[in-house]
Amino acid sequence: MARGVCLPLSAQVPLLPVTDALRDLFETDGGQRFKEGLADCAPYVGTALRRLLPELDDLVPAPQPTDGEWWRQRLLSAVGAILSSLAATRPTAVWFEDLHWADATTLDLVEHLLSRPPAFPLVVTYRRGDPHTSVVTGDWVRRIQRLREVTTIELEPLTRDETADQVALLGVSMSPREVDRVHQRSAGLPLFVEQLARSADATTLPEPLADLLDRRLVGLSPDEWVIARTLGVADRPLTAAVLRRSTDLTPPALTAGLRALDGRHLTTSDGHDVRLGHPLLAEAVRRRLVAGEAIEEHRRLAIALATGQDPSSAEIAEHWHRADEPAQEIEWRIRAARDAGSRFAAAQEAEQWQRALALWPDKADVAGVPGLRKADAYVACLDALQHIDWPTAAAVADEALASLSDPRGAAAAAVYRRAGVIRGNLGDPAAGLPLVDQALDIFDAQRHPAERARALLDRAHLLAGLDRLDEATTACLQAGELVADRDPVTTRAALVGQAGHAADSGRFEDALELIRAAAGVDTAHADPGGDVYVALTHAHLLLTAGRSADEVVTAGLPGLDAAEAWGIDDSRTSVLRANLSEALRHAGRVQEAARLIDPVTEEPPTPHRWPTHSERGLLDLLRGRSDAATSRLDAVAELFVVDLANRALCAQDAPTADLWCGRPQRAYDRLTATLRDLGGAEDPGVDVAGLLVLAARAAADLAATPPAGERPRATLLRELDDLAARAAGDPFATPHLNANRPALRATWAAELGRLAGTPSLGLWAAAAAAWDGLVRPHDSAYCRWRGAEVALTTGQASAAVRLLRRAERDAREHLPLLDSIRTTNATHASA
Repeated sequence: MARGVCLPLSAQVPLLPVTDALRDLFETDGGQRFKEGLADCAPYVGTALRRLLPELDDLVPAPQPTDGEWWRQRLLSAVGAILSSLAATRPTAVWFEDLHWADATTLDLVEHLLSRPPAFPLVVTYRRGDPHTSVVTGDWVRRIQRLREVTTIELEPLTRDETADQVALLGVSMSPREVDRVHQRSAGLPLFVEQLARSADATTLPEPLADLLDRRLVGLSPDEWVIARTLGVADRPLTAAVLRRSTDLTPPALTAGLRALDGRHLTTSDGHDVRLGHPLLAEAVRRRLVAGEAIEEHRRLAIALATGQDPSSAEIAEHWHRADEPAQEIEWRIRAARDAGSRFAAAQEAEQWQRALALWPDKADVAGVPGLRKADAYVACLDALQHIDWPTAAAVADEALASLSDPRGAAAAAVYRRAGVIRGNLGDPAAGLPLVDQALDIFDAQRHPAERARALLDRAHLLAGLDRLDEATTACLQAGELVADRDPVTTRAALVGQAGHAADSGRFEDALELIRAAAGVDTAHADPGGDVYVALTHAHLLLTAGRSADEVVTAGLPGLDAAEAWGIDDSRTSVLRANLSEALRHAGRVQEAARLIDPVTEEPPTPHRWPTHSERGLLDLLRGRSDAATSRLDAVAELFVVDLANRALCAQDAPTADLWCGRPQRAYDRLTATLRDLGGAEDPGVDVAGLLVLAARAAADLAATPPAGERPRATLLRELDDLAARAAGDPFATPHLNANRPALRATWAAELGRLAGTPSLGLWAAAAAAWDGLVRPHDSAYCRWRGAEVALTTGQASAAVRLLRRAERDAREHLPLLDSIRTTNATHASA
């Protein structure tokens, strides 16, 4: 590939890219191939090319003085001849880059080469809209495109994913958010992507890029600058009507200014709207503003946008903020928060409420037009934050509690309720419960039935976290009775809560009936959060009951659809995705599970998203990414999970990674600590059995790990027996709400045999069969692998071969297990 590059001043240097390309070819092998190519050409070729390549001075005669046009024709023919000669002996391609800057002779050469089908691939790149491109060059490219031999490929801007690929190829490490920012600023132009990616400062432009853009703005007339300034400060497309209102230009002056900017390729229009041609041009405009200019422009835009159709409250609020007018800003912040809330856009709503509260006038209880109480603003802010950012919600709750003017009013009760739940979610349900009880003391059943019912549901949530299940069930039932036929949204939430308690008490069919009733509640208005809550609970019930992965996913799809339709990504969608992923993962469908989880777990774990991050860690483990899995699962293990059943489930994840990564002591210590903490819980949803089985596996691995004797088998067995005895009942008893109890009991027995030094093929076979019944191929494969180990040590080679063959088949998409199976297989084969 011979490459020649045009530069901004190439038009003054004839055939610069052609010289570069020929020199590329000459220097490939010290000129040997080039000399051979010249030998196959007419004598004039070398003589003509000597004008371009001084390297030929010692190889060919000097050209005779000739007429310029005659020489020019000879040179064009000579370039074509040498390229054809070289292509005849070895595949050769020519690439001329940035031909919009090319000189007239280079353009003539390309046209000459294309006058007949070329003997070699010829690729040229040309950028439309370059302000330095002459009219003649524009006419040339349109003429060339009409030639039969020419194929035009319009290169679209890079997509976001393609931008990420380019950043990675540049060797630059960026977070997904940083890539998003680069893509947004660059608009997908590779040159700008490269400059921004290599810049150490994410907020300013690299000097070469800033200089390039600044030169585009030199020489604007006053009217043209006013239009460019307005578009740059707005940083988005504007209609002609908004431009007229914000610039005060007459229609003829505005039209003339827009035409001039378009002629300089500074703006683009889609008919009704006009914008600057690139986001970085807007940055360049804003960088040129002098003191006071930006403030006035933001004020003009705020007024102009507010008088338009369907104004964006958040955008107008931001302009008032930059215009330094807080009285106007707070009014539009409140509007923006309410607008976002009506779209269930919790993150945007929370941001607007927080900004409004920060602007609240000192010692004022009411602000905005129409007036809004500060306590109500706090309540709305907490509602927006409750499922998306618990630490921030806790800080806002503390502010709200400190600012209450009437501690016995309904607004205060609303704050108490939310503050109590947040404290529970962040690790202290015992401290949160009194706050919820304060709210219940204020909310009267007759005057505030819906508010009291919601407080009862929150009380049930905290009581469950304190292992006071009977009280939690009672609170949930009371909530349902209180709002029956009064508040459909709260009624639905109460039905879902009752379904969970019915399942905990072993009434699975009743639980399903309650879920169906919740799904059928007509809420009159959209309730996507409720849709997600119903779906995640339905999926969880089926998952626990051992139903197929397809059934679980089908149950969860309505919730995913609602979340997608409304753009919801919060703690509820995290639980829903994790439930569906868990079902697929148990079924051995790791890649399907990853498609649900990977896109939403690129950032570090946060308290309200622990379920999806736990799943991501486990999926990474199964995909052989042990370091990433360990790092993520260790981070999740540091987070508090208020629900006891979920806490016990989460506590199994990091030790699972420890076991597959050869850290049995770490796994054992973690599991025994959790069992001492949760092993005696009354909540039947707490998976004591699962914790015990993993602890037994860790103990057996420890006993088999050199140096032997550090933890005697008898000591480990006694410790496990003591931990099992702490349980409120038999942790492996059946029937149980979790269908995996028989399989766990069988695996427990097999692991204890391994720990005791008396492993049993029969016990491992029974455990594998139990997991087969639940369609849990990875668990079955693990048991068959362990069984094969026993068979090999007891001289049952044929049985071991059968077990390993089946285990290897079932362990697809579980790389650590697959590696262990193959290692055992290889050891047996070499014995």
